[in-house]
Amino acid sequence: MMNQNILVPIDFSDVSATAITTAAYLAANNHMQISLLYISQQNHKGDATTELEQFAKAKLPGNADLQYVVRQGDVIREIVDACNGGAYTTMIIGSHGFKGLREKLFGADILKILKQIDIPALVVQKETIIPPGGFRELVFPVGAHAEMQHQIDAVIDFARILSLRVHLFTVKKPGTVLSDQIKANLQSASEGFEKTAIPYLRKQETPETFSVGYARAILDYASRHPGAIISIMASPAQEHFYIADADKIAILTNNAALPVLSVK
Repeated sequence: MMNQNILVPIDFSDVSATAITTAAYLAANNHMQISLLYISQQNHKGDATTELEQFAKAKLPGNADLQYVVRQGDVIREIVDACNGGAYTTMIIGSHGFKGLREKLFGADILKILKQIDIPALVVQKETIIPPGGFRELVFPVGAHAEMQHQIDAVIDFARILSLRVHLFTVKKPGTVLSDQIKANLQSASEGFEKTAIPYLRKQETPETFSVGYARAILDYASRHPGAIISIMASPAQEHFYIADADKIAILTNNAALPVLSVK
């Protein structure tokens, strides 16, 4: 991850402060630049750039390399356009879950963004906490996506920067077998981690209680590793198409406030 520029959309809320702090943590591990993005509306009064600077200084003491960007228009569209413009390599964005005002970005809104952007994104919540020793574990649920290499590459990059151990996690429901695609994805991920010397382990669990999707099993496992990061693909696998969005929103708004690394 050379010459990284992290994009952080800001709405001056508490979760924006968490996003800034998380960006600074990531940047400090790889000398990255941080760009704070505010989407101004027509009724906005005052100088948005000055407000961004004041907000950042209040929430982020120190000498982080910060840039300030103000755009005007639809929030989701402008964030997507900024991500896909070629200037940024990673986004860190805060989700308000299902609480707060309608103009805030909820889990479903975040998922709309994640499905359209070409760069990896780390989603945090207001309650997300960087552990005292930093993040050290990443839970990688392996699905049946026909193209998972982008996720593997993003996980390798983050694992290198933050010295993460990766948990290649699969869910085997009673009476089922892993599909050939999941087996192939497990093999590709294992080979990628071995080639790049990323420490990893493989873990498979069979849920004790029935659930339609896989979010409950993934979150149950991740919650046993406090301070972990969860990785997902924003686009659904074909075999899981009709329930995938609900699963992904549940993970993005998880009660443990674990950060989620998403790749399209």
